[in-house]
Amino acid sequence: MELKKSLFKKRFSILQVDTRDHAFSLLDQGECFLVFLELALPEQGGALLMEEIYQAYPDIPIVLVTTEESLDAAIRAIRCNVLDYIIKPADQAMLLLLVERAYSRYAYRREKEKIIQILETSIESLKHLYGVSPQVYHKREETEMTDSTIVDLERGVLIKDGAETALTQVERSLLFHFIENPGRVFSVDEVWHHLYKEPPGEGHDPRHLVRTNVSRLRKKLKLVNNDKDWVINVRGEGYTFEP
Repeated sequence: MELKKSLFKKRFSILQVDTRDHAFSLLDQGECFLVFLELALPEQGGALLMEEIYQAYPDIPIVLVTTEESLDAAIRAIRCNVLDYIIKPADQAMLLLLVERAYSRYAYRREKEKIIQILETSIESLKHLYGVSPQVYHKREETEMTDSTIVDLERGVLIKDGAETALTQVERSLLFHFIENPGRVFSVDEVWHHLYKEPPGEGHDPRHLVRTNVSRLRKKLKLVNNDKDWVINVRGEGYTFEP
């Protein structure tokens, strides 16, 4: 309770969720900079959810919270690059410090992205001002899908009529792979290998995580394409991309 009061005083928002789907729906919005995760969860183990969050959002730090030490959970936490592994009861001052440290990283990353965008805009203005050939500069990875829809893979956004929809790192990688191979059917195992470059760990069902990532990408693509489905399920085989 004291931690919540301290965080509210510093104008941090705290969102508590009870289900995996609710957690991912909030993470999809792109405004979360830190996750406190209980190791003991009713629906599925916290360690498994930690790995799913890390694979989908590697830039969002995780603090794992538990009532007792577990060597297996500690090893899995290290692999997921967790910010900290805390045994209850936790020191409130230390928790507040973790939040402030995570926010500093988040603010730095957002500021860097803003500066890069400003620099890119300035370079474009200079090119027009001095008539410099655009071939001199690095070409952004943009793909025009329709007259009003553009995929900017370098920045990780879908653009429709000037409005932008952000993609996660996993969604960006998946969409790039689809765009490079239109019409090809990818099995679940092929999609998994492309995204994670290693076999599924013990206790992982690759179909579940691949299905989750494909579903989230499909929803975002529909938002910018008048509800048309570019990612097609091929029964018994996998997925294909048909823009």
